[in-house]
Amino acid sequence: ALMLHTAKDLATEDPSYRLGPDFSSGYGLLQARDAVDQLRSGGFLINDVGDNATNTFVLVVEEASQPLKVTLVWDDPPALENAATALINDLDLVVLSPDGVRHYPWTLDPEEPAAPAVQNAEDHANNVEQVLVETAAAGEWRVQVVGRRLPLDLPQRYTLAYTPVTQSGSPLLLVTDASFRDDVEGLSNGDGYLDPGETLHLTAPLQNPYGPLASNLTSRLVSAIPGVTILEGEIDYPDLVPGLTVTNALPFVIRLDKTVPCGSVLELTHITESDDYFV
Repeated sequence: ALMLHTAKDLATEDPSYRLGPDFSSGYGLLQARDAVDQLRSGGFLINDVGDNATNTFVLVVEEASQPLKVTLVWDDPPALENAATALINDLDLVVLSPDGVRHYPWTLDPEEPAAPAVQNAEDHANNVEQVLVETAAAGEWRVQVVGRRLPLDLPQRYTLAYTPVTQSGSPLLLVTDASFRDDVEGLSNGDGYLDPGETLHLTAPLQNPYGPLASNLTSRLVSAIPGVTILEGEIDYPDLVPGLTVTNALPFVIRLDKTVPCGSVLELTHITESDDYFV
């Protein structure tokens, strides 16, 4: 995604080429340094979308008339040999201007390979889609990734790269292997089971598998179950770089009322704020 997003369109130097992708040069000449700079700037995000689902993001253009580019890439499952349609999971990239006008991705006509790329329709043939607006209006642009057709009924992971980078993509944070301890002195019996009347300590490791650095992390624990009281429900986490996992230094503290029946399922919601994002 980063390589395609930052590739140099050959039309900028050679008038025999036309703006946009083509069957001879693809999206252009790869620019390794620009791709690395795009990575460092955080101008990308990785997420999943389900069948008939839509993920919506806001991209801010601070100055009018600057270019806006959004590139969507995903690894598509292999089609059957000699299948009429090679694309299995069909995602759509929808880019809406501040006044609601839709901008379409580049498409080519395989029946006329010499014809230039156009931006007037959805692309239902490729697992790369790119929208380019050469003079974008200032304001909030809405970018949507739509799971148009996922016949295997499994979420499709994708990467979305974007320019201008006015803010980094939100980190994808996951709670992994949360665990309780019931050995709080004088308040629980330490038998390894959650019993009515006990006070419990909860450890909830956070993982940042993709996306930019997650900093200034604060997590809140919420429960709507009667008889469950959150005593210590707001805990800070260390900064979390991509690929690593951190654990809350101080435990969340929960008390179960004596009226909570044995065998009850405890449903807790873990909400993390990272700078301007909630996950």
